[in-house]
Amino acid sequence: MINDERQGMTSASSAEADLLCHGRHLAQRGLPEGEKSTDAESGNRIHAALESQEKISALSDDELGTALKCKAIEEVLLEKIFGDNKPWCRREQRIWSDFGGFKHSGKPDVVYVYGKVGLCLDYKTGRNEVAESSRNLQLRDLAVLAAIEYGLDKVYVAPIQPWVTMTPEPCEYDKMALIVALGEMETRIVASNDPKSPRIPGDKQCQYCKAKPTCQEFLNASLPIKNVVGEPELVESGIKALASDRLGKFLSLVRLAEETATAEVRRRIDSSEAVEGWTLKAGRETEKITDAQTVFSRALAAGITQDKFVAECITVGKTALKTALKTATGAKGKALDAKLDELLSGVTETKTSANILTKI
Repeated sequence: MINDERQGMTSASSAEADLLCHGRHLAQRGLPEGEKSTDAESGNRIHAALESQEKISALSDDELGTALKCKAIEEVLLEKIFGDNKPWCRREQRIWSDFGGFKHSGKPDVVYVYGKVGLCLDYKTGRNEVAESSRNLQLRDLAVLAAIEYGLDKVYVAPIQPWVTMTPEPCEYDKMALIVALGEMETRIVASNDPKSPRIPGDKQCQYCKAKPTCQEFLNASLPIKNVVGEPELVESGIKALASDRLGKFLSLVRLAEETATAEVRRRIDSSEAVEGWTLKAGRETEKITDAQTVFSRALAAGITQDKFVAECITVGKTALKTALKTATGAKGKALDAKLDELLSGVTETKTSANILTKI
């Protein structure tokens, strides 16, 4: 497996998806990873900085703020679990174990250990909420793996997600809970490595599955109504006939299918393969003014007054203005926010867009 630190095996990060669809693991084994999103790249930089202070300089102001919040939450949890005791820790180390003859791994962002007690933490630096500690299967796997690796009798786990809560509640796994979690995890791992396990489509398990473009179960669940090309009345009647629970699931899968199909069509055309009915047109050109001062001088010379230029030709971006204000004043944090609010007092308007259809 190229560039796959999981070595093609199941891992804690896919625990919930693998439980929902036992067939997904083998379906996507060996398939290439997709391109990482901007948010994922940002998360990687924050994780690297939390692992090594030498990487802090690579962070933007927003990323640095997120990293500092993560550390603050971590310190509170450490005191809550260990008190005045000084645990040792391991950061970003993948833990391997064998279950039912199949290897399985997990990579806690940090594990603290004192005696027979451990604390596993997982940084979630995005804005989207993840499952709380007691319902988080990834953390449950990490608790079991840490207990085996370090000989622990009790493991606490918690997701650190500063954009959701600054006070996460850790979940405690005592010896009996670890044994139960071990048994359920092993059952899931064995099922995920069984070629006969069914594929069960759904928005959670399909969202990041690399097998979507070729998974017949996923395609059957998401595409039938959309394939009635040229007959919109049949599409409408088909959708109206769906029960509410099926309609919600269908909408999630259709959105995932559109994303996957678009990416696959682009990939094939980029690879000089023909896709009937589709081509790639040249991207739209955008032009950006790079020397505002010269444009301003030329505008004055052309007869445009300064007042008219400011009123009709300039759009001020809050992010750029905040950056310029920080450079000019040296203010940071709340002080910078206060100065920005003062600059913008009485000269902004807020508009609310149409209601956004959101998955719950």
